[in-house]
Amino acid sequence: MGVSVEDIGGSLPVWEAVELAEQVLQDMGSHLFAAVSGWAYPMSRAEMLATASLAQAINVNREKGTPPYVPDWPWPADQPVEEITPEERAQAEAQLKQYSAFGQIRTT
Repeated sequence: MGVSVEDIGGSLPVWEAVELAEQVLQDMGSHLFAAVSGWAYPMSRAEMLATASLAQAINVNREKGTPPYVPDWPWPADQPVEEITPEERAQAEAQLKQYSAFGQIRTT
């Protein structure tokens, strides 16, 4: 594109710079997306699908008793599970039932 940060507000309107930044933030293959998401490196959707396909092909053809192949994904592997109390779970289930379209179906 041939523009720099110094061009914002001059030859590059601010609104256009904001739109460009928003597009880069949505591109999973960009370093900016990876940094904001806490990923170790960027990985596009195409690379993700190719890696998942490769893993499946390897695992389908592996010998019995060998551990499955798990690719290195860019996101953190150890994500903490949020603990909720039984009361919070009951409240969430009641809210889900209240607003669920399936809860509105009558079969009589």
